[in-house]
Amino acid sequence: MDPLVQVSEEHELDPLAARLLALKDWLADDLVTLEQAVNEVCAAPSTDLAQDAAGHLLALPGKRIRPLCVILAAKLGGRDLDETVRDLAVSCELVHAATLLHDDVIDMGAERRGEPTARLIYGNSASILGGDYLLIEALRRVAAAEHPRLLNDLLAVIDRMVHAEALQLERRGRFDPDRAVYLEVIEGKTASLFRWGLEAGATIAALEPDV
Repeated sequence: MDPLVQVSEEHELDPLAARLLALKDWLADDLVTLEQAVNEVCAAPSTDLAQDAAGHLLALPGKRIRPLCVILAAKLGGRDLDETVRDLAVSCELVHAATLLHDDVIDMGAERRGEPTARLIYGNSASILGGDYLLIEALRRVAAAEHPRLLNDLLAVIDRMVHAEALQLERRGRFDPDRAVYLEVIEGKTASLFRWGLEAGATIAALEPDV
């Protein structure tokens, strides 16, 4: 939440910054619980380089916007941050983190969140496997929620993310503006996971589709 407040203040969006600070105060306990849960994913003694690479990224502070979508949607339905909501929120963050580990290899990234990327520290192969590790952990947690539609929808989201990344890769180095392609890429790489997070929180809280 703090990075969002900082960006808002830097762009002189003071009313937005004030609303974000109020939201942060309201969610203070939930944010602490969420951060602890994310950090615990790789808190156990490492068994391989995949876990090391994943743990390196998760330990770096992020905005955690996607898991917040799960929590806020659940709260709209009157459901607090219980174990199931927490696991769905963490799953949303793990899928996002997995794509970052993969993206840094594809894009040959050297820095992520102000620190060297996992691929520079542990190697490209370990970074890819770290992303795979996080995807499996995310799917495991969603399966445990016992809402089959959420699991199927997340698989579809991951499928769209892979397609969108491949489409972007295919057009790398080409200056050929195409609005439809651009929208397809941002829908697949970004919007689809945000949508899943909101739907997951709403589903677990038994919100009606038209709310």
